[in-house]
Amino acid sequence: MTSDPGVLIPSRRHGSRFRVGREALRRILPAAVLAMGAIGAPTLLVGTGGISRLTTLEAERAKVESEILRERTRIEELRATARAVKQAPATLEAMARDQLGLVRATEMVVLVEADRR
Repeated sequence: MTSDPGVLIPSRRHGSRFRVGREALRRILPAAVLAMGAIGAPTLLVGTGGISRLTTLEAERAKVESEILRERTRIEELRATARAVKQAPATLEAMARDQLGLVRATEMVVLVEADRR
């Protein structure tokens, strides 16, 4: 028998399988997986679901966070208005006059036309 790794020697334990084929597979398989990773990773990064998608999602997130901040500010303004209305009836009357154009029954409304020249 020879000890040359390139020579195919039938193994008695495994029937017709060859020991050298298994050794070659042990050497080639890690290199093949590495090659697939080297080709696949850039493809995934540059493809439609990669960096461009990440950039789009980050921009969308910033926009949504800005909207959330704007709405929280609006909520606080509305809460302050609600507290003012509850605490001072004069505030409610002023809001009714300004926003709804309401007047008291005892008040006289005078409409003045603008000069049309």
